[in-house]
Amino acid sequence: MITVATNAAFWPGSPVPDTAEWAARCLARLMSLDPELAREEAVVIAEDMSTRRHWRHMLPETAAEILFLPVAAIRSSGSEGG
Repeated sequence: MITVATNAAFWPGSPVPDTAEWAARCLARLMSLDPELAREEAVVIAEDMSTRRHWRHMLPETAAEILFLPVAAIRSSGSEGG
């Protein structure tokens, strides 16, 4: 279970108003996008994203995908090594 340390447990106007649900869904998508990502790191990322207005105006899955866009572009171009 994900525990979000924020004063805003409910965000009116967010597509997923419940902060814990938003963070859990974001976490699930982050882990599916990068299975090698350490769960502890992904929890920190998802919890942080769940407290930021920029991300909360999106579906959590979409927010995770947008966060990973630069990584996906680098991986697909084969230029990881610089």
